[in-house]
Amino acid sequence: MPDATGAMQQLSDFKGQPVVLLFFQGHGCLHCAEQLAEFSKHADAFKAKGVKVVGISTDTLKNLRQALKSTECPFTLVADPDQSVFRSYGCFAGGALHGTFVLDAQGRVQWQCVSSEPFMDVQSVLSEIGQPGVSTGPLNAALGD
Repeated sequence: MPDATGAMQQLSDFKGQPVVLLFFQGHGCLHCAEQLAEFSKHADAFKAKGVKVVGISTDTLKNLRQALKSTECPFTLVADPDQSVFRSYGCFAGGALHGTFVLDAQGRVQWQCVSSEPFMDVQSVLSEIGQPGVSTGPLNAALGD
């Protein structure tokens, strides 16, 4: 997927380090903007743990670039306007859903939460990094995942 500069990003580019994926419904979603702001406050904590945070947006590349002109983000943000990556991660049910995923250094899902609301508990995400196994977040249980 293209990032805001137009450079293509692939998950395999981050192999060998943990990754947090934030699926969000574009910069027009106020809840998503709040989530990005909350995660951005903890950018140093993610960096200290060697974690790459990648935001995957429903925005077009043009809209993503426009949004970043007024709001800086310390993380890589990519555009997925056709929502194909949303679908491949199960973040789609008649429309895009919010998703937060912690991937280990081999790219395996360690923890996930998919919901109609963005996951805001950054400390929980930070605590899941490096933990063994796959677990689901508290919101997944409510969705029957």
